[in-house]
Amino acid sequence: MLITATDNPLVRHLATLHEVAGRRASGAFLVEGRRAIAGFLAAGWIPNHLLIRSGSAVPEGWPEHVEVGERALAKISAATTPSGYLAVFALPAEVPLDRAAGGLVLAGVSDPGNLGTLLRTAAAFAVGQVVCL
Repeated sequence: MLITATDNPLVRHLATLHEVAGRRASGAFLVEGRRAIAGFLAAGWIPNHLLIRSGSAVPEGWPEHVEVGERALAKISAATTPSGYLAVFALPAEVPLDRAAGGLVLAGVSDPGNLGTLLRTAAAFAVGQVVCL
């Protein structure tokens, strides 16, 4: 299937996933980029939707996908230059925190490198719970 129209119901719905309200309402989140999606798939996540730019190569072993045209892709993607690979996954169920065990709460960390450093440090100190706000 090829989706080219920006007013397609799926395109309009997926565009709402960039907002917290849209993610909460649909119970899903959007992942952009071939490597990021491959990481989720390798970890056993099953996408609700997998969208690939029309004419782009489909990595071996990826599940069924929908092809999207440039305009539709631009409407869904938050990137200035979309990679051409988008996936929608269901939000995991909320896990209750063990308040007695302690943990690490991260607020406003926007740099992926800093986040990685904080997570590795938490792992080194056997911190069992990390919450990103």
